[in-house]
Amino acid sequence: MSANTISIVRHWDWRRILFTIIGGVVTFFILSNLFRLAAPWASMASYPHDDPRQLNPELHRWHEAMWGAVTGILEGGALLTLLWRPRENPLLIQFIALNVILAAPIMLPFEPGLLFVIVMIALVVAAYPVPRALLDFSRAEPLSRPLLGLGIVAALLLLPYIWRLAFWQIQGLGGEQAVANQWISDVEHAVFILVAAFLASTKRPGWRTLSILLGTVLLYLGVAALTLPSHAGSWGVAGGIAALVGGLLYIVVTIRESSKKPYSSSGALPSVAS
Repeated sequence: MSANTISIVRHWDWRRILFTIIGGVVTFFILSNLFRLAAPWASMASYPHDDPRQLNPELHRWHEAMWGAVTGILEGGALLTLLWRPRENPLLIQFIALNVILAAPIMLPFEPGLLFVIVMIALVVAAYPVPRALLDFSRAEPLSRPLLGLGIVAALLLLPYIWRLAFWQIQGLGGEQAVANQWISDVEHAVFILVAAFLASTKRPGWRTLSILLGTVLLYLGVAALTLPSHAGSWGVAGGIAALVGGLLYIVVTIRESSKKPYSSSGALPSVAS
């Protein structure tokens, strides 16, 4: 083996290669949920014969829309960005890691079979090429007050919704909805939305992507809620309008915050050399 070949082998980024392989497989699996985005306009009738949802697929159109938006757009978009530039977007891997941590206690008591999915996503986190970044919460920029304000408003609107659906799931209310664990599924996805909202306000590397993805999800869910105002779990007309306004604000605020000149902790503009 020549000296040049040895040098090339030694300089291969094995952590990046491993992350790309594992992340690529999981991202493909996560993005496959994007087909659920058609649920507000087309009944999702392709359930297995032993799935309680196949008795009345029409009841589950909102749940499918929520699933497609949060899993396909928000998580899938974050993973896709990480595959492209993993080291430059540590906030996105922290978002995925928090989702794994929160999904386990929320979903596993009701859906033990989801352990496989949680483990798959956890492997992506474990393979991240800069593991120390997972516990690094330092910021080069101050919190975004507008994004933090939007996150607080989102929490005030979604926490009662989360509490109500969790109560219904635990009590087994709603018949088929509870049997199919649809209430707790919506709880999980609403929690992920709040996690994204507050992480985006930190303005750590990756915040722009997370905030734009969140705005896109809210815009879609706003349209879905207005399309399915009376479906089980739907945010209804008022919630749909609020989501549309919130989604638009997230995108506008992100663009405006991105246009601000960065500055150091001392308040002075950083030099080009830094």
